[in-house]
Amino acid sequence: MYGEKRMRAGGQARPLNGFTLLELLVAMALSALLVLGAG
Repeated sequence: MYGEKRMRAGGQARPLNGFTLLELLVAMALSALLVLGAG
């Protein structure tokens, strides 16, 4: 269920506080785009 989705999305990335490194990078990229778009 939850773990399967995480495994498929993050590959071998280990969960870090519930987030994989890939998810963290995606979140950072999205926030950067929002800041640039708002500015």
